[in-house]
Amino acid sequence: MTQPRENKTYSFTINRNGRWERTVVGKTGRIHHPPAAAPGKDGHFTNEGEYRKAIDAAVSQNSKN
Repeated sequence: MTQPRENKTYSFTINRNGRWERTVVGKTGRIHHPPAAAPGKDGHFTNEGEYRKAIDAAVSQNSKN
């Protein structure tokens, strides 16, 4: 019997008009928007499309388990 893989918390940031915004995807796939003081550990973006794709992939990964 294999053990389920533990989900990790993902942290992404984007720079919008000189202001950083952070999106955190929790281990259950829930999205949070805490203040951003530094680049996200899993990605820092300037492109909105790439930012959204990374968030969607993290939510999908964590929602599977």
